[in-house]
Amino acid sequence: MKACLVCLGVLCVGVSCINAATVFFDGTFNNADWNETKIVDTANNGSFSAFQMASGGNPGSFRETNQSLNQGLLGVSHLRSMFACNPSTQGAITSIDVSYDLQEFAPLGGFEVVYGILAFQNNTYYIGPTENLNQSSWTSFSHHGLTEASFSDTFGASGPLGPNDEITHYTFLNAYLMSKGAAPANLEQFRTLPGSTATGSSGKPRLTNFMQLTLDTSWWTRYRSRVNNPDLDPNFVFPQAVPDLAKGQFTAIPRTDADLKPDEHIQAIANTAGFHMPTIEQGGNTLYPSMAQRASSAEVLRILISIGPTETMHF
Repeated sequence: MKACLVCLGVLCVGVSCINAATVFFDGTFNNADWNETKIVDTANNGSFSAFQMASGGNPGSFRETNQSLNQGLLGVSHLRSMFACNPSTQGAITSIDVSYDLQEFAPLGGFEVVYGILAFQNNTYYIGPTENLNQSSWTSFSHHGLTEASFSDTFGASGPLGPNDEITHYTFLNAYLMSKGAAPANLEQFRTLPGSTATGSSGKPRLTNFMQLTLDTSWWTRYRSRVNNPDLDPNFVFPQAVPDLAKGQFTAIPRTDADLKPDEHIQAIANTAGFHMPTIEQGGNTLYPSMAQRASSAEVLRILISIGPTETMHF
């Protein structure tokens, strides 16, 4: 069993949001303020510990972390409980600046030790820039102007798989409800459907079923017909753009890794998803205008007529 002892000194995080900038700072590292969790252990043989040391830092207190393993990859998250930002109320995150001090006291012989910036959102860890540790004295590190593209799904691909720091419909509408003194909507009781078990899936139960879809694609021909007008002939039956999608139940996501092959099969899944999303989005052409006619609040009216064109643009 080989062990490594790494120490974290002064930590400062600056988060710039659309509405305001927030600065988080920790120079004491109280144990109660931190949560550590083993998130990766490929050989199932690793262990770790983490705790505050009152003196010997740069300066003052520091956080000592210990990792032990024989082989494989061990990943441990260390999250500061109060270092949190909510884009739905504080505005979308535009950039993040981070600085901290590190020192490696006892190298892990034969293993590469990496320390990095970690974000946690919707039960998923995202890793940012990292440092390869070989510093026997306190060394300062800093990263500036980090964005969503600077993070990746832990030990996975980068870019679009990074955390979503925009204001979604769900988070915005809940924040709006709370601003008016109403209780936020919580749909978790309806999250009962089994999800995909394919590699990369969160494994969480789902609110909607993307694995048994029957799609009406007649809207595609309805919007593009040069001959028939649904307003002038509401009884005309427009043909399906993809007839087979209306004849059964099809998956729009890989259900298991077996769905990833052959190429024709995964292409069929992608085609189903490609029509399913605009099928939902094009409904916004009529949904939001009809809701707007029932709005009694000018503020709610503004929200509805701003969402509608967005849905149309997606379509």
